[in-house]
Amino acid sequence: MKFLHTISLYSLSGVLLGVGFIYPDFWILGLVGAAMQLKMLASQKFGQIWGSYVAWVIKYLFVLGFYWTIYPIKWLPFDFGGGELALVGLYWITVALFVGTSGLVFGLLYKLISGVLNNTRWIGYALLPVIWIAAEIAGSYLLSIFTYGPGSLLNGYFSLGYLGLLLGEHQFLLAIAKIGGVYALSGVAVIIAFWLSGFSRKQHKIKILLAPISVIGLLLLTNTFTFLPEDDYDKQTSVAVIGTSFPVEKSFNRENISNIILEQEKALAVAMSTEAAYIVLPEDARFFNQSEEAKQAKNFFNFKYPDSDVVIVDSGRVPLNGSAVLQGFVFDSQTGEHSAIHKKYLVPQGEFVPYFYATLFRFIGFGHIIDELQKLLSYTIGPNTSQADLPDHYPGVLFCFESSSGIGVRNLIKERPDLPFIAHPVSHTWFNEPQSLWSQLETSLKVQAVWNDVAIVSATQHGPSQLFLPNGAVVEPRLIDSGEHWEVGLFTVPLPK
Repeated sequence: MKFLHTISLYSLSGVLLGVGFIYPDFWILGLVGAAMQLKMLASQKFGQIWGSYVAWVIKYLFVLGFYWTIYPIKWLPFDFGGGELALVGLYWITVALFVGTSGLVFGLLYKLISGVLNNTRWIGYALLPVIWIAAEIAGSYLLSIFTYGPGSLLNGYFSLGYLGLLLGEHQFLLAIAKIGGVYALSGVAVIIAFWLSGFSRKQHKIKILLAPISVIGLLLLTNTFTFLPEDDYDKQTSVAVIGTSFPVEKSFNRENISNIILEQEKALAVAMSTEAAYIVLPEDARFFNQSEEAKQAKNFFNFKYPDSDVVIVDSGRVPLNGSAVLQGFVFDSQTGEHSAIHKKYLVPQGEFVPYFYATLFRFIGFGHIIDELQKLLSYTIGPNTSQADLPDHYPGVLFCFESSSGIGVRNLIKERPDLPFIAHPVSHTWFNEPQSLWSQLETSLKVQAVWNDVAIVSATQHGPSQLFLPNGAVVEPRLIDSGEHWEVGLFTVPLPK
């Protein structure tokens, strides 16, 4: 009975840690969940490591709840049949079990320093944030091991579910991201949680209740504070974004490709009419034939827009050595020059099939599906992932789901410290309106914009297009015009001072 009681408390901690990732307004419950786990770890002599694992797995079941919006699967040119829900559920659970190993790491690290914490509590304010962040990063690396496959690499990019992202929902505490992004936010969240966990039953009941309630009330009150207004930016440029919602099923039918291109040309004409300095299309828009370098782009603009002066960000799948790369294509219509760059962070199942799942699905009788998936996906990391040599006036390009990396934007800034802004082409064709994924990625991009003092412009297929400002604000585009499966919006984007 004691074991069940202990596990139930760790499970409740996991629920509190995770619910804010589904319902962002309840972000503060994550601090309560972290405090509860720290309290349990301090009071339990046995089961600390496994209890921590249970809590973090449950947290990630909430974080990854958006996987269920994959159902029904429309982006594959074949039918999974009756096993579709089971396969989605299996993927959801196994990924949570994999990335939840970060809880094992945290439990183990806590066990190693528990003697010090028992003797000198104040040391916990220095050590616990460090081991919590280390555990989160370790979980990201462990996930990349479990989902390793052809064309992938070991990395710590997956930062969804980091405790700091919950503080990213707090406009005042978001300022801490200036110090170290989501990692600094996680550290501060652990400090707050550790303080909350310090109250014991031996203390006066009024103190036990009033102190935590006062802190929580203060956090909620200061959430109304914001950074400097948008108008404080000196230098600005205009960016038109083309958002699309082409039916996924039509993308696999070659007869529909010409119709999609015609619709994109209509959207581009509207974007060109804004006289914006930049135009960003969604990920994998494939407006230009990138396999023929810039010939098509040059011919198209020389014929239709001979006097134009705009930089366009396109992207698409390009064959390479028997597989494919996702290539960003940045074209300058005035000079006719272009740059091609490759995506550096491939997503398991969406761009390659991990060895683990290929083996597992073959074992349970879905080998034919794996064969089809491998033919369809087969992406690899290309040789041109560096953006260091892009012209100064080109934006940096952050590909879809690279936004889930806590250092995705940071890496681009290191390559090009003086880039004007980040263009973020996105495609969410896997999902059916994944609200929790959108909110998590929005917070991740907001945190990164603040940390790196750079504006980020997203243009999305099957999702919202947004502007993330260095002051933490998130701006919707001004709608210019729309068609059946497209719309064009316009942003005024601040440039670095």
